[in-house]
Amino acid sequence: MAVFRESVPRDLPGKMMELNWTLVLLLVLLGTAGIGMLYSVGGGSWEPWAINHAIRFALGFAGMLVIAMFVVIVVVIVVAIVLVIVVVIVVVIVVVIVVVIVVV
Repeated sequence: MAVFRESVPRDLPGKMMELNWTLVLLLVLLGTAGIGMLYSVGGGSWEPWAINHAIRFALGFAGMLVIAMFVVIVVVIVVAIVLVIVVVIVVVIVVVIVVVIVVV
């Protein structure tokens, strides 16, 4: 299975057309139902639960769309961050070993 279909343009509208809109709609309905339930439990008040859930849902939904649109860029950035973290850990371990050897 190919990651990119040749028939669909790789610009933003073409990528938007590739989204599974049924799944997106179900996620929006689920998040909205959660907001509604928290609003109801809060006695018809947005504070303290419903507004926090709405903000988190909106940020998570936006993040999902960004990752869906720019998955290659996100993967490259995550791999680069992991590599930097690994290199830093290795350098710290080597420095600690050298310091222990020199001190002892």
